[in-house]
Amino acid sequence: LHIRRGEILGFVGASGAGKSVLLRTILGLVRKQSGTIKLFGVDVEKASEKERLRLDMRLGVLFQHGALFSALTVLENVQVPMRE
Repeated sequence: LHIRRGEILGFVGASGAGKSVLLRTILGLVRKQSGTIKLFGVDVEKASEKERLRLDMRLGVLFQHGALFSALTVLENVQVPMRE
């Protein structure tokens, strides 16, 4: 699967189909069983710690049960991890 700049991709499937596992694997939160995962042309498994940090800074993910602060604006919620 190759996603080009500007494209939007959605994963759709029944409960238990593996959507969350796929996303967690792409993010490196779950170890892949086979194949290669490249983000922005970089093989995630072979990336140095510095390269991985650069990749992580280009990604943004909010999981289904992720918490937002209701007292903050959308912009302020986005800025929270940037301050930490």
